[in-house]
Amino acid sequence: GKVVICGDFNSNAFWDKKRRDWNHSDVVQELAQIGMVSHYHHYHGLEYGQENLPTMYLLKNPEKPYHLDYVFTSEALLPESSEFLIGEPSQWMSLSDHMPLTFTVTGKLVGRIGNDLNKGGGRAISGYPD
Repeated sequence: GKVVICGDFNSNAFWDKKRRDWNHSDVVQELAQIGMVSHYHHYHGLEYGQENLPTMYLLKNPEKPYHLDYVFTSEALLPESSEFLIGEPSQWMSLSDHMPLTFTVTGKLVGRIGNDLNKGGGRAISGYPD
């Protein structure tokens, strides 16, 4: 089927060694076993823990960026994906330490994490088909 799982996972492969009993890579592996893929990692060809766009700034500090928020979809939705936005920190950090994520599948807004992007700017991450 076509499934979307998104939210603040409060985890990243960067911390896997500290959490050996249950870590981010374990979660990603289990999601992969049921056909779920991270939009960000799929389209950017990045390994987990190598993210270059943060989704969260610890205590709203621009010097402490992390990628902790994820959008996983079933593989069947990947060809239908056309947009993925991470809110611009300069416009959102006063409201939250997490930046809003917005993604589009088949031209329809299907999910949003965070506040309304119409209240502030977003930054598109490239690599998504038109």
